[in-house]
Amino acid sequence: MGWIYLIIFLFILWIALERTYPYAIPSLSSVALYIEIQGIISIARNVFKTLENTFLGFALSFALAMISLIAYHINLHLRSFIAALNTFIQSISVLVWSIIFVIIYGVTSGLPPIFVVSATSYPILLSIGISGMQSIEGKYRELFKVFGAKKRHELLYLIIPGTLPYLIGGSRAAIGSALRITVVAEALGASGGIGYMLLYSYDLGYKQGVFAWSILLVLLMILLDEVVLKPIEGWSRRWMN
Repeated sequence: MGWIYLIIFLFILWIALERTYPYAIPSLSSVALYIEIQGIISIARNVFKTLENTFLGFALSFALAMISLIAYHINLHLRSFIAALNTFIQSISVLVWSIIFVIIYGVTSGLPPIFVVSATSYPILLSIGISGMQSIEGKYRELFKVFGAKKRHELLYLIIPGTLPYLIGGSRAAIGSALRITVVAEALGASGGIGYMLLYSYDLGYKQGVFAWSILLVLLMILLDEVVLKPIEGWSRRWMN
């Protein structure tokens, strides 16, 4: 019922805003017409481009987070370095990353959105992983010492399998954030995707296009969260328990 109430509320709000600011807010019918003109192929191509950028960037950040967590566990000096690195990367904004990667790879390259997503998702996953690792170490490390387990055995049989469900559970927040970040990166430097189409519509003065692609982005995020990310988070919690 909550979703029905929300749809009704948004519908009423849109009509009210359209009548109050007709020069800025397009009608629902004009937005629907724009989507129809764009066609399913064009929409699907740009949606899949955004998803591709999101998941490639997330996969890279997930791999980097796992490598960092292994290093974090192995050595105290590396632990201090990675903690400082995590704080440093968190302090850099999406805009800065986007501009840097656009300068390096160019506006038409497909790499900037991927690397921007990776750079911004990495500290989220690393923070979640460090928290999970500390929890695992506090519970079971003494037990492993009693049995005389070697460092590599502790890593392979305790740290990695124990930390993995924390990372998977945290992926819901990381992927949701990555999808929003991808759109920003695409707007600043890309040749396709929802973010690119949003900026393209804005530059040409197509307010119907701006609202249409915004709606598609919101629907994509809701669908991804409800159908994919929530079940994965639930599965990871059962794994931890």
